[in-house]
Amino acid sequence: LLRKDPSRRPTARECREAGWFHQVVCASRRPSHALASSKIGATSYFHRAAAFCIATELSMKDVPEIFEVFKSIDKSGSGRLTQGQLAEGLDLLGIAQDAAEVMAILDMDQNGYVSYTEFLAGVLSTDESLSERHVREAFEMFDIDGDGRISMHELRIMLSGEGPLVDVLPDGHSIEEVMAEAGNGEGVITFASFKKYLERAAGERTHNQSGPA
Repeated sequence: LLRKDPSRRPTARECREAGWFHQVVCASRRPSHALASSKIGATSYFHRAAAFCIATELSMKDVPEIFEVFKSIDKSGSGRLTQGQLAEGLDLLGIAQDAAEVMAILDMDQNGYVSYTEFLAGVLSTDESLSERHVREAFEMFDIDGDGRISMHELRIMLSGEGPLVDVLPDGHSIEEVMAEAGNGEGVITFASFKKYLERAAGERTHNQSGPA
């Protein structure tokens, strides 16, 4: 992938088929990726938001393989993908998903494009072995007051974005339903329950291909 001559670089499909591409890459430094999955992106809005938080903390050097795949799809070098480019990329990666569906999932800011960070978040959302450090960083973004747990109010603030506070998320789930699924049973989300939720959601997305995460 790092050859200077572009013509000698492997294609995205060849990368995906190579054994090394499926392995965990330096887990102590960065999370493993899940491009070997037959799906990309999370259907749960909370899962998407958490994966996006992790992606924002990673540089291109942290996950070079994913960055190289993104560059191979982004032929214009604009740093963002159109739906047409995304469709081509899914085909190259052997992912049988509708491009419009994936665009709706990955395009978090709804600007009609998929940025590198959004693409990376989609890949990370199917990774069951994210490093504890990166999960901790995402957790701390939601834990606004730093008390070691995510309250219903903090969850509502983080998932509402820059707009007014919401009760129902874009995926149709309520804040209460997210708390019930990701919380510890006592009305808050602890780091342990947050990590367990992400691992469970990624596993469901990866292994139950016909069902939502």
